[in-house]
Amino acid sequence: MELKITEPTRLEIALAQVVGQVRGYGYQPISEHVIEVYPVEEWSDPADVLNLRVGNFVVKNETATNIFSKPTRFIPELRDYLLKGKTVQACGSIGPGLSSAGPGITLDLRGMTVRQILDSAAEADATLRAHAKTHDLPVGWLHRVEGDHQSELVHIWSFLSTVPREWEHYLPQ
Repeated sequence: MELKITEPTRLEIALAQVVGQVRGYGYQPISEHVIEVYPVEEWSDPADVLNLRVGNFVVKNETATNIFSKPTRFIPELRDYLLKGKTVQACGSIGPGLSSAGPGITLDLRGMTVRQILDSAAEADATLRAHAKTHDLPVGWLHRVEGDHQSELVHIWSFLSTVPREWEHYLPQ
């Protein structure tokens, strides 16, 4: 990959240079703070898990890292979709497991896709004033699928953080 930026350049120009070199990928500005980079094939596939429509999504004071790492815990339709046709074996649980501490977001969304929900959570996290006070970094989300048609597909969900130094100066006052 080659990137030639010799002077201050708008982000969309730099992104076009980078993503343009990766066959099969595109990008879409979602908001002032969120840009989605995606495989074009998945973006346009109505059967793709990220295009699954969700009736209602409500979280109160939940960290975005928890939502991005364990979306099936917060989106029952996604959990049901991923378990469809699979035998669920009974097992015990101690509870929700490890989770992230830090400032939480509150969202009440209706009729959105999984992708739109995750993007909305990223935007809410990016504009959270509490981050500036605690020096936490806002986060985005990552989804990838491992496996092939002969083996069971495994969906991997996680968060990522890519922000400039002194990012808190960009927060609305």
